[in-house]
Amino acid sequence: MPHSARTRRHNKLSLRRRRRARGEAVVPPVAPAEAATGLVTQRLSELTGLSPSMERQLYAMGQTRFFQMAHWSDEHIARVADQLGLDEAQIRGANWIGQARRRG
Repeated sequence: MPHSARTRRHNKLSLRRRRRARGEAVVPPVAPAEAATGLVTQRLSELTGLSPSMERQLYAMGQTRFFQMAHWSDEHIARVADQLGLDEAQIRGANWIGQARRRG
């Protein structure tokens, strides 16, 4: 059963409150190089199938923006899947590239 917009908004706010209570960062940290260029990291874990730990690994690889993910080639998908310990089919099945294109 689909949730109403009000329920989704409430759940999102509840998640933020829980993260704050546990001391987790609500917004990903800005790398010094990105602060100098004016680019800020985006919450890649908002994509379906991408966990916060995968998000941190992607940040370490230099993937910090949705537009970067939107332009991944087949070779890049293979490299990222290998470094994340995933199968390429998982990335394609979750449609990370399509989701990234819609977001940025």
